[in-house]
Amino acid sequence: MRAAGPREWILLCSLTPHLVAFAQEPGQAAPAETLAQEESPPASRDFSLDLLDPYLEFESQIESREVEFGGSGKRSLERKDRATLFAESLGFTLDGFVAGPDVLRFEGDFQFGLSQARYRESLGGVDRTDSDSGTLIEYDLSLDLFPAQPVSLHAYGRRSRERIPRRFLPSLVEQRDEAGASLQITTDATTTDLGFDWSDVRRTGNVSQEDDESREGSRVHLDHRWELTDEQRLRLTYDHDRDRSEYQGARFDLDTRRDEARVEHQWAFGPDGRHEWDFLVRYNDEQGDLARDEIEIAPRFTFRHTDRFKTTWRYNFYKIDQDALATQQHKFDGAAAWDVTDHLRLTADAFWRYERVEGDLETYEYGGQLGLRFERRTGWGTFTADGSVEILRAETTGSGPTSVVRGETHALDTVRPAILTRSDIERHSIRVYNAGRTRVFVEGLDYTVTKTGRLTFLRRILSGNIADEETVYCDYVYRVPTGSRTDTYQTNLRVEHTFDGGLTPYYHWLSRKQFVNEPDFRRPFTSDIFEPAFDAFADNTDHHRMGVRYEKDRWSMSGEFEIFNDSVLPYEAWHVTGQLALVRTLQHSIDATAEYSHYRFDGDFDRRRVNWIDLDLSHRMELTDELSTSAALGYRLERDSHDGTTHGVDIEGTVRLSRGLLDVELTAEYDLLCIGADDERGYGVWLNVRRDLSDAGERGARK
Repeated sequence: MRAAGPREWILLCSLTPHLVAFAQEPGQAAPAETLAQEESPPASRDFSLDLLDPYLEFESQIESREVEFGGSGKRSLERKDRATLFAESLGFTLDGFVAGPDVLRFEGDFQFGLSQARYRESLGGVDRTDSDSGTLIEYDLSLDLFPAQPVSLHAYGRRSRERIPRRFLPSLVEQRDEAGASLQITTDATTTDLGFDWSDVRRTGNVSQEDDESREGSRVHLDHRWELTDEQRLRLTYDHDRDRSEYQGARFDLDTRRDEARVEHQWAFGPDGRHEWDFLVRYNDEQGDLARDEIEIAPRFTFRHTDRFKTTWRYNFYKIDQDALATQQHKFDGAAAWDVTDHLRLTADAFWRYERVEGDLETYEYGGQLGLRFERRTGWGTFTADGSVEILRAETTGSGPTSVVRGETHALDTVRPAILTRSDIERHSIRVYNAGRTRVFVEGLDYTVTKTGRLTFLRRILSGNIADEETVYCDYVYRVPTGSRTDTYQTNLRVEHTFDGGLTPYYHWLSRKQFVNEPDFRRPFTSDIFEPAFDAFADNTDHHRMGVRYEKDRWSMSGEFEIFNDSVLPYEAWHVTGQLALVRTLQHSIDATAEYSHYRFDGDFDRRRVNWIDLDLSHRMELTDELSTSAALGYRLERDSHDGTTHGVDIEGTVRLSRGLLDVELTAEYDLLCIGADDERGYGVWLNVRRDLSDAGERGARK
């Protein structure tokens, strides 16, 4: 970043009046009550450039953070960080065209300024300081070439800088740079989009580098849609993606490249196009840290026999090569749905799947499911019942020692650990990522892995990047007891009645029973020379949830009792939640939510007692037409008989003033996260002052 000296300050101040005068829109007259203006000459038909809505902006930021790492009985290490930032900028809006408004049009916002920052760190009695100054540029610009023609081009470029709040943790500063272009070609029957997108996102914690992370991505994409006939559509897509990410404190960086091609065909046939044919071919090649090759072929027929009865028939071929293990799957399934009456719906599904893993391991799965849904209006409200019965058999043959699981989903939280489905997992093979495979979560920073016996548990870390109850995807390799057969019987039932007065009692039940036939011959592994041979594992669950909800216009409450009789992690729990709108007017609102839960784990692997409470309070008030305030309070207390006590506090308040051409916003936050003997607390203050300069041009025009 280039240093900012006195000459730059003089240049910025001297340019301001000229830019403001230039920002006066051609042909704009001063108000009639002040002074009449001479008529401006008409704008050129071939070129127009308007600088509109000029403004000056001043920002200041102060952040402080203290981290104390506890030892046994006393503090062992303390760190303090402090950061201050000041920025002054001038901005305006661009709008215009070249060679006519139907040829090349451009618009956007542009902001230029200077910034000064100072940092201080104290660790173990040693102080370090640093300072930085330079330029600050933000923009959001776009242009359209031939916007109304069959061949058009759109391009954009953006740079933004904003604060990203985090619950119980200090806010991050995110700078996002984006650019791209897309070409669209349209004919009577086809539409083709060809584009390129690039983004560079950098998140920094001004008071600590341990929160820093960056992600750079680029994408080339082609999307061709062809209306073959009124009944047939063909779509061809191709994507080339490149993602590079760096996580501060992680043991690795992420660098992946992906090429994916898809062909999709849809055909509506039969009387009035009642029946449908869908066909998908997909090829995906990924290289780098998430390297894998995928091939998928999936044809599907849907027959609508009557207005109330339809069937669907599918075949799916899937092949994946990842982590030196190639897996091939074939699956056939058929489904039927019958609306017996307006209130009763029956469904049925049956499938057969064959999977082969490189190394001579084969798995056969087949089964079916019957489902029912009933909904009917009663004299007091609405009664709803859902139920299903599923039967599944899985047989494993061959001599291959290991198999692989791809994309197993779990919702992680800090209380209930997620149990990976398979036993005897190779821990080093576990990989946890988000839905788009754009982020790989890091063990020790985002989640923890615990192996107890032959089982593997995942738990979310409160200070990590996984949101509470966020669904994550897991890949891993596990050892297989070949020659085993598992029969699974699963039953689901949900019954509830919503009374007109707002009361809704409900009952949910999930039962899963597994019967495992042990293999007659278990292939000895090298490790089994020192460890006992393992058996196939039966996972039985009997899960009951019974509760009641009561909802009114301005408040609601619910209570639930939960019994989770599981062969791995049994527990009992009860939950109480409430929401209340204390004040609800156009000028003033106060909303409060609270949730309390108690867990009693009684399994062989987990015998904890956990109590936790979450409180949230939000406030908004319009004091006058010019002055408004808002505030939010979040609090979490968690007492774990094994992991200790966790406290979390998050407070944020904002005051906004808008008077004429002046806008002022002052925001302050305080956060505290105490996990066991480790404390982390900090505060931040952000001030933003913006002055619209459009009146300066009018004053200059009047003179």
